[in-house]
Amino acid sequence: MSVEKGQREIGQFPAGQQPSNGPQASAEQGLTSGDRPNSSGTRNSIEHADAFKAQLVTAEQRQLFEYWDARCVGEALPKRADIDPIDFPRLLPSISLLEVENAGQPQAEHRVKVRLAGTRLRDMYGRETTGLYLDEFLPPQSDSYWTAAFTRVISQGKPAQGVLSLEDLGQLGTFQFWLRLPLVDAEGNIAMVLGLDTLLVSEKARVAVRNTSLESLIA
Repeated sequence: MSVEKGQREIGQFPAGQQPSNGPQASAEQGLTSGDRPNSSGTRNSIEHADAFKAQLVTAEQRQLFEYWDARCVGEALPKRADIDPIDFPRLLPSISLLEVENAGQPQAEHRVKVRLAGTRLRDMYGRETTGLYLDEFLPPQSDSYWTAAFTRVISQGKPAQGVLSLEDLGQLGTFQFWLRLPLVDAEGNIAMVLGLDTLLVSEKARVAVRNTSLESLIA
């Protein structure tokens, strides 16, 4: 999986679905010049952070998003050094830290590598993922889904979240509620992504999936 250059995607990705062209076009039309996506290490439309948070399904997602959002200084996105895992020990098994290849080179493909992965990620994929590129262990059929998600995070500097069924990984009835948050380097390039993956099983998870809004959000 590599991030496609110049692609616009919405902030929420429902279970097993690609964002439709309709909401995507509406989001584009509703942006002012000051709100347009960028990859300069700054965040736009800060007032939409609460709306994005309202779409998060799990308490773990909300906790990590609040932590990340509190470390945004004005328009600037947090750096890796601003994130201290000791501040959220309960989340660590579900946390991942992803490294962006060719950060700061807008015309290059941004392949994503797992620098650190919690134990629940190993359980989810049935193997250790630390040190692997995403395309080395993600199911091929989900490539376009994750490309869209990481395009938003890396190329636009915006958080993204969604839900996937793990049926393709042989885990029938298990749903992956995920969150991806951009981090910048010293030059302000989006060089890393902070990830959280929460697994829910049973009817509670199915209800959460059904209640997930399909509307586009720009956070």
